[in-house]
Amino acid sequence: MQSATYLCANGFFKATESLKFRITVNAEHCGERVFAVQRVEHSELFVVAFVAYRAFLAWDGFPRSCDTPSGRARLLKSNAAHGLPTPFMQWNVAMGFVDRPKIGRTRQCSVLPSHKPVGIPVPLQASGNSAVSVNDDGDATAVNDVYDSRGRSVDQPRYPRRPSSLDILHIFLSPQNLSSPTPQIHTANTLRALYRSLRPEDLSKLSSQRLTDLISIFGTLSADDPPSSHRSALAAHMDKRSFRTWWKVVLQLVRDKKNAGKKMLPSDYYWLVRARTSGLTGIEIDALEDSSGTLFVARQAYLRIEFDHTNPDVHVPYLRTLLLLRRPSATTEVVGWIYALLTARSTFTPSLTRILWDVVLGEDIVVPEHMKSKLLTAIWRCVTRPVQDAHDRWDSRQSDQTEVSSGSGEADNVISCANATGLTRAVLGAVFPPLSPQPIPTPAQHRIRAWAVHTAGHMLSPLSETPIRWRNLALLAVANAHTPDLSYVGAAFSSSGEHGKIALVATDFRVVAVLSLLENIARTTDLSPEVHGFVRGIWRIWVEAVDDDRSVHPAVVRPIIASFLRLAARSRDDDLRRSCVGLCATGFWTFDVGDDFAKRQVQALSADCLVAAAMCGNTEWGDMISSLPHFVSIPQWQPNLTRNVLMRLANLDAGLARDVYAAWNTRLEVPVDVVGPLSAALIRQNHWESAMHLLLESQYRFRGDEGERALGVILFPLAKQGDRYIDLQVARLIADAMSELYQSQSLTPPTRFRGRISFALLTLVNTGYPTIAIKVFKNIVTKKPRYFTGSFVHNFLQAFVAHRQFSSAVQLVGDAATLYPSQARRWRRYILLRLSQNGSHRLAATVAPGVTRRSFGSALAHAINFDATSVRHRRLAGFRMLRWMKRPRQVEGSASLHWALDLLAQSRSVGAVRKVHARLALAKDDQQTLGNIILHNYVRRRKSRDGQNVRDVLRALNHLVSEHGFVPDRVTTNIVLKAMLRWKVGMDGFKVRALFDHLIRAGYPGGPRFSGVGEDVPFGTKGIDRLPSGVPLSGAKGEVKFFRHVRPLYKMIIKAMFVRGDGAGARMVVGVLQDVTQETRDRSMRGGLEREGEEHSQV
Repeated sequence: MQSATYLCANGFFKATESLKFRITVNAEHCGERVFAVQRVEHSELFVVAFVAYRAFLAWDGFPRSCDTPSGRARLLKSNAAHGLPTPFMQWNVAMGFVDRPKIGRTRQCSVLPSHKPVGIPVPLQASGNSAVSVNDDGDATAVNDVYDSRGRSVDQPRYPRRPSSLDILHIFLSPQNLSSPTPQIHTANTLRALYRSLRPEDLSKLSSQRLTDLISIFGTLSADDPPSSHRSALAAHMDKRSFRTWWKVVLQLVRDKKNAGKKMLPSDYYWLVRARTSGLTGIEIDALEDSSGTLFVARQAYLRIEFDHTNPDVHVPYLRTLLLLRRPSATTEVVGWIYALLTARSTFTPSLTRILWDVVLGEDIVVPEHMKSKLLTAIWRCVTRPVQDAHDRWDSRQSDQTEVSSGSGEADNVISCANATGLTRAVLGAVFPPLSPQPIPTPAQHRIRAWAVHTAGHMLSPLSETPIRWRNLALLAVANAHTPDLSYVGAAFSSSGEHGKIALVATDFRVVAVLSLLENIARTTDLSPEVHGFVRGIWRIWVEAVDDDRSVHPAVVRPIIASFLRLAARSRDDDLRRSCVGLCATGFWTFDVGDDFAKRQVQALSADCLVAAAMCGNTEWGDMISSLPHFVSIPQWQPNLTRNVLMRLANLDAGLARDVYAAWNTRLEVPVDVVGPLSAALIRQNHWESAMHLLLESQYRFRGDEGERALGVILFPLAKQGDRYIDLQVARLIADAMSELYQSQSLTPPTRFRGRISFALLTLVNTGYPTIAIKVFKNIVTKKPRYFTGSFVHNFLQAFVAHRQFSSAVQLVGDAATLYPSQARRWRRYILLRLSQNGSHRLAATVAPGVTRRSFGSALAHAINFDATSVRHRRLAGFRMLRWMKRPRQVEGSASLHWALDLLAQSRSVGAVRKVHARLALAKDDQQTLGNIILHNYVRRRKSRDGQNVRDVLRALNHLVSEHGFVPDRVTTNIVLKAMLRWKVGMDGFKVRALFDHLIRAGYPGGPRFSGVGEDVPFGTKGIDRLPSGVPLSGAKGEVKFFRHVRPLYKMIIKAMFVRGDGAGARMVVGVLQDVTQETRDRSMRGGLEREGEEHSQV
């Protein structure tokens, strides 16, 4: 047995003093390429170990008789058997790698001191009687060999394989090696070569964590500043040549890991984002993870899209998630993404612009100074685009067409750049051009565009300092943000002129931004006196600037005057209004002939003047128009002018707008289509009666989109209130509107109206318009089949059944069966049972063939035979039910059992029901219900009436209590009182009143007017002196429930009073019932809100 130590590097043997090595060679098996490695420090040894052996076989030190590899192998074996030096040893000595060993003794030779052995890939056979094996985690363990009689190992193969790439990667990525202070090291090129040499089936043998470690190694080598949370400690031991970009390798590793079905970890997505953004400058990826894993999920979804996607809004969800984290590293990444998007794209969408505004205006968002400079530089590049793109800088919202109001209270014809808000949008359009080119502008539009480009360039010019440019950007952001902030008003004028005075120019953007901000705030809240005084001060300074510079084009000044007029209307400041009108008279009413945009601008300014005059108390048309140019009142302008005035006035004060409409409608040409939006404004401001009167008086017809919006506004407060029993005139109006829109015009309601339309259809059924409801439903589902939900269809069906609209219910089931096939069977079964129970046998016969599954309830319905109503047939059906009742396994649910006993009592007799009740072993609740069914059938018996019927009911009650342990409840009380109220002689009108007072004192609700204590009862009687024995009035147990106990009993008392001619008493009980109903509804709504609040707090 001989051993030697050798060194291999890059396929050639070289002696190097800086390398540590010790490899023991089993001379006996050297010809069989068996090497047992005890310690290797250099990473290249494993890769080229067998290349060294090939060089060894090609050595020319062999005897001439061993020219072939097989001959050389025989020589190796022969020399080893006789204890002679092997050619391998001679070759090492000749090359100068080791000293000459002594013959016949195993010796370890080393140039440098040896080190502690580490695990190695196997199967490799070691010297002696042991070998090394590797488990699935890459940990090496020693196993003993078992030799046969010839000294050959039987456990290990005779020709062990060389270490594969998978084995080497297992060892390299093992936890022991990664955590070792002196780990085994490979170069990046070697790792890449090893990984690419893996077969597809070998990739699945690498665990998810080891692939993540490999990704982290290449990511750390590629990144200039890898974060500590995702940095690979092993990379610090690698040579400097490995530190270069390996992003393609990272992408390949992540792609292969996902294709192999391995679990993706947060570190994988971090390095994948870094690899995807390697070609983009300025992005610093957030390396932290939140406890809820929100960023992990967001990156998982975001990485499915490409950076250069055709729709830039695909980046918005990921950027919004980063902003919600509220930490500096996430904010820095957001700014980097915005910078990259601004650099790569020629435009910015509104959604991305809102993200930018959130970054600029965020109170708890701190943007580093170097990122501010980068972002401002990118925005400046957007402003200074090539000249050929200049026509694209015009804001898309400044189109040549008028925009129709959305029904939210804005004016009908909103003209672009009609106020300061339009000017801020023009500046925004100069910074971020629209997606599509706009038509050739008119002269007035061209002046506004030139001003916007000049203003944007002056605000964001690199010649200014970064804090000033950032403040200007914040001013542009707050002027265009959806949530205005009043704190920026003072900051806009922080830079003062000489002697501390504010220096302004005629078209100062600070004035435009502040006016736009104040207008947005005034839409929701009233301006305080301090803000109003600030507006007047800005007005005085700005008027002086306009007087000093008359070269400014009127198209830019008119929107600023319009904003001052709107603020004057909000605050009802007549002095400010007069000053604005006086400034307009100095040349700002004029416009070029043929410039339609300028003409519409003048019309909008005229409407603002009239609205401000009306808000200041002047509603007379002659006085209002006298201060305006003569061409404003020409007949061609009247329809558009009156429409704009009434729409804007309705948003400020709907009552005043209604009065102005009444005054103008008789002498001016007011468009009819103004009635719908005006009524909607009245409803929003809780003027229901005025709105209904206006709609009915004008005979308004709901047509087109405007009529649909008006209907939506009418239905919204009704649906929010939730009361399906509305005023009959309102119900008639809704029925006509829905019939006009969705039946005659065949429109399809928008999705946002689904809840309102659903409520309206249920309301129509409850208020007597079931035919219109079913036709509207059919037309809507024809246009949009899945518009309504399955739960609404079920409620719709229940409403038809509750109001005995059985034909419409059957038609509804037929129409909805094809749309909701999964629920059609349940609806057919439901309508079959309800039709059978309510006696509509002929319609039930048409539904019965569609009920395929025979439940116990449907079998009972079929047993009635629908068409046959003779006594004989009903008795035969009773026999069938009696036979089925003897087999309880046929009963499916308590409801079917209850109905079966009820049908049995009607077809046979109450005695048969009592026998079945005594024989069946039922639960306590079922016994209670079946006992009440027996008592109720005694009440419905025709053989006994009046007093005899009351005595029969009480006798049956006593029998159930004594024989079967029946316990009366509140339903039992209602049944007994029903029998008593049918006895006209024994229960006259006075006794019915006394009975109602007795009920209030016994704990039944009396509403807010009657507490039931002492004399605080509706009729002031002393109550019933003596009730028949056994009436469970005060002894009944259980909670008093409104829908189950109170409402049925009060309705029976109301009917009994009307039958006895006591209309006043009946109306008194009706009032009490209404009060109790309202209390119950309010209590239910409060409970729902509390439950919703609890669920929200839990979330």
